Parts: sequence; structure tokens; C-alpha cells
Amino acid sequence: MAPVTRRTALRASGIALLSTLSGCSLLPSQSSMLDVAVFNHTDTPYTVVLDLFRESGDASSRGARSYDDSIHVEPQGEVRQENVVETHAYLVRYSVLRDNNRQTDEGHVHYYPADSSGEEYIVFDLHSPGVLTRR
Repeated sequence: MAPVTRRTALRASGIALLSTLSGCSLLPSQSSMLDVAVFNHTDTPYTVVLDLFRESGDASSRGARSYDDSIHVEPQGEVRQENVVETHAYLVRYSVLRDNNRQTDEGHVHYYPADSSGEEYIVFDLHSPGVLTRR
């Protein structure tokens, strides 16, 4: 049996290291994204105004508005918006408008990501008389 040289040992350990890292390029490099859905269970169209504010321990990003949009939902309809923000903890402020001017509900909810790596989403239901609830 030939003696093992330092060069041979280093080459073998380098090959072993590279083979363990070869699958790393398949790992996702992006953060998971949060989807929003609103289901209207009434016979009236409504507009839901959403503002998402990031909650974090970092004072520089706490309270920073990450998303704001108006979502128009037809009677008995649903609207899904995908990839609206990165998945983090958020304070979600909302208001519900009938005929785009008469407010029927307002409030806030807190969103915290699930511990699992499943799909992340916030789902709201609209009930008569224009009351929004989180599922």
C-alpha cells in the first residue's frame, strides 16, 4: 500500500466537501412571500383598503409601511393577490368602504408567520353589513 501524501489527503477532503455542497444551489435564495385573499359573502360590492406595517425587533424597520392597496370585491366574489410582501410579522390595518366612500368597518389584526414552511397567506371574509373578519 502506497503512503498517503498530504496532497492526496487534501484532495480527497476537498472532493468530499464539494460533494456535500453541490445541492446548495437548489435551495431557495428568496424569502417566502405573503398572499392576501378577500372573500365577499354579501350581495353588495365593497372596497377593502389594506395597510401592512412590518413588526420587528429592529427599531429602524418597525412600523415601516410595507404594503398599501385598495381591493375591490364584487358581490359573492373573491380577490386573491399573490406575493404582496415578504413573509414577516405585520400589523394589518383595514377599512371597508361601500360605494367607495361610505365606511362600514375598520380595525386591525396582527399577522405572524407560521412555523412551518407551508404557503403563507392572510384571508379575510366580508359579511353583511360590510364587516371584515380574518379567517
